[in-house]
Amino acid sequence: MNEKKKTIIQIIIFVSVTLLAGYAGKVLDNMISNNVNTTNTLGQLLWLSSPLICALILDWKAIKSCIQPHFKNNIFLYALSFVILPGIYLIAIMTGLVLHIAKPTITNASELGQYMVIVFASIAPIFIKNIFEEFAWRGFLTTKIFQVVRNRFMVHFITGIVWGLWHIPYYTTVMAVTSESQVTLIPRFLVGVVLIAIISGEIRIRSQSVWPSVIMHTMGNAFINPLLLNGFLIINKGKENLLAPTDGYVNIMIYLLCTFVMMLQLKMINNKVVQDPGTKKYGD
Repeated sequence: MNEKKKTIIQIIIFVSVTLLAGYAGKVLDNMISNNVNTTNTLGQLLWLSSPLICALILDWKAIKSCIQPHFKNNIFLYALSFVILPGIYLIAIMTGLVLHIAKPTITNASELGQYMVIVFASIAPIFIKNIFEEFAWRGFLTTKIFQVVRNRFMVHFITGIVWGLWHIPYYTTVMAVTSESQVTLIPRFLVGVVLIAIISGEIRIRSQSVWPSVIMHTMGNAFINPLLLNGFLIINKGKENLLAPTDGYVNIMIYLLCTFVMMLQLKMINNKVVQDPGTKKYGD
């Protein structure tokens, strides 16, 4: 069996296992408890850990190839990974305030301090969770798809679609704070996830490391989750589809702009993919 066929088989196995993991987790939660719409369940642990475990079994070397941080030549990318998602969310929130569809409940320094305490307290557990997620998706799957698909945009697109589908079993029952129909929610959610995958995937490829993607994901979660889940930001009922972090229309427009800038830059430097993302040089 040649390497390309082997890689395709590994991708198929990984995708199959990870997409089934969420539904297996839901079945497990149903067996243990009648209430599956809760967080921190055994089924969710199965769902979150399965991608990385599967990746390590299939080819741990693919993950090893992008585990080095490569700080020296990537100071800008690391800085970008800290601020890009909080920056996007902040722009979306400001838009919501201007349109009178969102209202902050932080009115004094004490309440701001409470919010910041929650943010900093959440960084460590979110960081650990995102190590599992990013090393599986940006580390393993991106690397593997790169070996068989030589178009960089398509690599991110395919990764994003699979990553989005993996979220759906728990997104629609636990994570999505909305009463919107899944008929409209899920397609828009997939669009948002694909755009985030392009941004995160480009940072991962250009830095030659998964760590900036882990940081980007962590800072985004740590910034927005307390605002919404702890009631520091109230979005008017029925307007969640405008400001939801992943799939809000405002956020998607900003993601599109960021994606356009990244892809334009890629075209301007005429950087056609010639090497696997685990290697030392890309031409960018």
